[in-house]
Amino acid sequence: MAHFLITQLQFAKQQWLAGHIGLKPEDAHKRVGQSNSISWMVAHLAAFDQKLWWEQRGGNPALNDMVKQCSYGQPASIPDFGGSMAVWQTIQDHIDPILLAITAEDLGKPHAPQRNTYENTGTLILRQTWHYWYHLGEMQSIRQALGHKNLQQYVGRIPFEAQWT
Repeated sequence: MAHFLITQLQFAKQQWLAGHIGLKPEDAHKRVGQSNSISWMVAHLAAFDQKLWWEQRGGNPALNDMVKQCSYGQPASIPDFGGSMAVWQTIQDHIDPILLAITAEDLGKPHAPQRNTYENTGTLILRQTWHYWYHLGEMQSIRQALGHKNLQQYVGRIPFEAQWT
């Protein structure tokens, strides 16, 4: 069974995915004011997951270089929404086994000792969980500004999807 922090990260990702329901690619490519496009957010989260869990934690080469254009500090861009979603899913398929293998003992250890990272694994799981919630809120704000109606209600069906036991 996955550690509680991992289930929280997975729940945040499920809620983030639900935020895309009914989103048309043409709207995912729009920028509202200074905000990034929703397609950028998809590639951005994919890049962050790839870097943290596949490259740093797993010691593997990048799965997809396309998402690196949306890494932290890169200039604004509008990647293809469908392509970004496909790459995001591919990265999830590769990192899920890594995440599911994390134990309670791993949480306090350096995330990637070979990289001299200053945050431990538990802190990075929290950072990534909150990162998804941040971009979910940002995405919903953009969708509201674009006039979208009947958006998902958050934070999900807690008694059915994330009941404390």
